[in-house]
Formats: sequence, C-alpha cells, structure tokens
Amino acid sequence: MPQPLNWPSEDEGRRLHATLCGPDPTAASIFANAFYDPLCAYLTRTYRHVPEDLLVSVASDLILKLVQHPEQYDPKQLPVCAYLRMAARRKLTTARERETRRRRREISLDFVAAPSDAGNRFSQTDDGPSWAHPALTAELAALSPAERTTFALLRDGVRDTGAFARALGLDTDRPDIALVVKRIKDTLKARLRRAVGGRS
Repeated sequence: MPQPLNWPSEDEGRRLHATLCGPDPTAASIFANAFYDPLCAYLTRTYRHVPEDLLVSVASDLILKLVQHPEQYDPKQLPVCAYLRMAARRKLTTARERETRRRRREISLDFVAAPSDAGNRFSQTDDGPSWAHPALTAELAALSPAERTTFALLRDGVRDTGAFARALGLDTDRPDIALVVKRIKDTLKARLRRAVGGRS
C-alpha cells in the first residue's frame, strides 16, 4: 500500500530548514526524518515504472545534499517540499538515463542467497550463477576492506544502521548516519549487479 504523502507544512519546512544552519546537532536527523518518507512516497507514486531502488537513492542523495549544504535552498523562492520534488525530477531524469544504460548489462542480485549445503546455489532456483560465478568472484576479490565488510553484513541479512556504522568505523552519532550508510550499501549493490550482469 502506498505511503501517505504527509509533507510538513510550508511553515514547518522553513523552520526545519532554518535549524540546519544552527547549532542543534539533531537538526539534520529531524529534517531527514520529516522529508525522506514523503519524498520517497511521492517518487514511488509518480514514477511507478522506475525501479524503487533508484527512487530511494535519488531521495536519499537529495536530502543528504540539502542537509550538508542548506544554503543551496532559498526558502523565499518556494516551499521545501516543492524544491525537493523539483530537484528530484531533474535528478531522476539524469539518473534514469544512466540507469537505463547500466541495467542493459545487469541482472538482479535477488537470486544470490547465502551459501548452502547444496553447493552455494540460489535459494529459489538453480538457473542462475552461484557464489562461484567468475564475474562475482573477481569483483568480490577487488573490494576494499570497507566494501568487504559491507558485503558481509548485507549477505548476512543485517539491516541495523548502527551495525553497519560500527563495522565501517563511522561515527554513529552523526545526524546523517542513516543516509550515509544507505548510500554505501546502494553503491556496493549496484557494483555487484553490474559485475554479475556481464555483457550482452
């Protein structure tokens, strides 16, 4: 079921944006929590045929950028929600063009399951590559230590943001930690999809 579009009011948006420029260490987290879900819901409803992971990536990137650089938005011009929707449409146009080219050579990692006694095959089918797939093996061997840590947590089904942050040596108290971890995970997933997809 689609999420409700519970955008903060125009006045509340201005207030939340103003706090980003102040000393409150929780301002970034509060701002992100207020706008992330409505922006994701808006994109999901508006772009029904676009992969959800791309929409989520666009939303998280935009909010992270605004949190880090609040001066890029002028509250006198338009409400925060309108600014985010406009910026998302622009970013998505570029991202979709790039993703279309990329997905021509990709297949989903959804089939990749944890190794089993049956020979590291997928949990649902034996039709796809196993963990021993040459392209995946080569890509995993080339990962940095931080990427290997991220991959191990993803493969184990870990979802806790704090667990990723601690394993990666990130400051768990930083207000934008959820968005930072999300970006790290999305980047690694995209890299592995490209590797497994190979060339047509």
